[in-house]
Amino acid sequence: MAYQIKVTQQAEDELDEVMNWYEEEKSGLGIAFLNHFFNQVAYLKDNPYLYQEVYKTYRRLLMQKYPYAVYYGIEEQKQEVTVLAIWHTSRNPERLRNRLK
Repeated sequence: MAYQIKVTQQAEDELDEVMNWYEEEKSGLGIAFLNHFFNQVAYLKDNPYLYQEVYKTYRRLLMQKYPYAVYYGIEEQKQEVTVLAIWHTSRNPERLRNRLK
């Protein structure tokens, strides 16, 4: 059975911020980023354990074409994957860990 994908409000805000930044850099690039994000996250529906745990029970999907990571958790009983953060890979991971506690 496929897992449902849920994106927290904070992760959705980060996604919008990144998309807008790319769109300002070049027209169409923000939409390309957004499409790439959804294509990458779609793999989690059938393979939520595809990526390793990096902090406590949270996992990290490294996006292939962009310097961003998608941090997510799995709720097995609900068959749900929750996207918690869209994080630039050059940012301090300690700040993210404080948020994931």
